[in-house]
Amino acid sequence: MRLIETIIQNNYEIVSIIGLAKNAGKTMTLNYLMEEGAKLNIKTGITSTGRDGENTDIVTQTQKPPIFVTEGMFAATAKKTLMLSNAKTEILETSGISTALGEVILVKVRQKGNMQIAGPVTAKDMKYVAGRLKHYGAQVVFIDGAIDRKAVSSPVITDACIIATGAVLSRDMKKVLEKTAHAVECYSLGETDEHVKNIVRKTNKTCIITEEGRIR
Repeated sequence: MRLIETIIQNNYEIVSIIGLAKNAGKTMTLNYLMEEGAKLNIKTGITSTGRDGENTDIVTQTQKPPIFVTEGMFAATAKKTLMLSNAKTEILETSGISTALGEVILVKVRQKGNMQIAGPVTAKDMKYVAGRLKHYGAQVVFIDGAIDRKAVSSPVITDACIIATGAVLSRDMKKVLEKTAHAVECYSLGETDEHVKNIVRKTNKTCIITEEGRIR
């Protein structure tokens, strides 16, 4: 079964894509999912917690894959990055959410092309924008998550998380497997019980809670 089919069958409406390291393949994964979605006539929406789709990574100065969008897709991106895109779009809404690259604007793609994506930086704003993309018709919203902003994968915002991993993590394959397995385990943790939640609410600060429910 293809990944996009798994997403649809499980009714995942908002999906984050998290890389365990830079150049782990997040954008390639995003492009693949959008392409597969288009083949199945699934309306997809995209946004990002960082900046994606540019030709060169401003940190590593390495080449990056473009984000290719087709007619009917939805996107939420900052004004400056929208102006750099060669895809033709229709503006649906100006969100009022500010970023370093300008206000986040919601658009619908009218003609295919490459697009740079830079969305909201806070979890609250990301949840709002993802909801608005769904409002305009996106059946699945993909959030390209920056490596230092994993909060976007929170179940408060997204229904599922895709982890991009690979040899870029380490030259030692054993370490790659260990780091990946650890990440999967962390993202697969179940919801804690109400007793522990109450302890956290009363403490209202970072703490370690033992299995017996004691605070260290």
